[in-house]
Parts: sequence; structure tokens; C-alpha cells
Amino acid sequence: ASLETAGAYSLSVEDETKLGKQFVMSIQRYYEFVEDDFAVRYINELGQYLLKPIETQFFPFRFYILKDYTMNAFAAPGGHLFFFSGLIEMTEEVDELAAVVCHEIGHITARHLAHRIEQQKKIYWANALFSEADWDFNVKAVKRTREEGYDVFLPQEAFGKDANGTENLNFRFR
Repeated sequence: ASLETAGAYSLSVEDETKLGKQFVMSIQRYYEFVEDDFAVRYINELGQYLLKPIETQFFPFRFYILKDYTMNAFAAPGGHLFFFSGLIEMTEEVDELAAVVCHEIGHITARHLAHRIEQQKKIYWANALFSEADWDFNVKAVKRTREEGYDVFLPQEAFGKDANGTENLNFRFR
């Protein structure tokens, strides 16, 4: 049985695909995408070549270059991979770039993002049990925050006290 059919993740492939599309739209609001045909074709052809040995692909992979001189790359939900132009410009050999592409592909094929979301759900529910009195507030706050397009991460220390000593949630936004 695959990880998906074994129920290892509560986030289905379909849900992760939808989340990925929303994520790309969000990224487009904050970053300019490189539109150079040669560069875009190059990163996509390199990525597709590196994907050939992978037997199980839950998503179609899409590769993007962001116009930003940061040396970074990241994997997003649903098979979307982003590479900063600064990283690409700093690589001297295709092997260097291929290593980064493979690293990011690994996050997606291992479904690390789904696993992380599953962990955060468990932490959220554990924390919610400790604060039943604030249950309505917690649910409303999380719902409102998600409607505004933010992911809500509730680590172990999610419950804190403000300056007046009132219990509340401390949100971390990404």
C-alpha cells in the first residue's frame, strides 16, 4: 500500500493540490516571476529530467523562478517548486543547481508538507483540549485568520498571557 492508501496523512493529495494552487496565487502577490523563456524552459527541463527515476509522483511538478537575489529555493504544496534567481545566478555548474532541485523534489515526493500539516493539527487539538473555556474564541480566531489567507501554526507554546494576564493564542504567520 502507498502512503496515501495507508492513511499516513490526513491531508489528501486532492487537498494538497488545492492548497498548492492557492499558495501559488499568494506567491504571485509578493514576488515577481521570471518570464524569460529560456530560463523558465531550462529549469523545467532540468526538473523534469531529474524526476524521471521517481516511480510514484503524487502531483504534476511545476518549477518557477522568482526574481529575487536571495540564495534560496523552496517546495510548496501540490508539486510547486520555487527557485530564487539569486540562487541560480550563484551556481557555477548545472550539478550544483541539480542538487538543489533534487532536494526540493525530495520534500514533495516524501510528502513532507502533508506530514508537517498533520503534526500541526495534532498539536492544535492537544492545545485546544487544555483551553475548553476559550474554545469558541479559538475556533473563531482560527477560522477568521484562515479566511484572511494565513496559515495558522499552533506550537506547544500557543497559549500565552498578554500584559493583563489574560490567556490568549499567540499566532505565528508564514
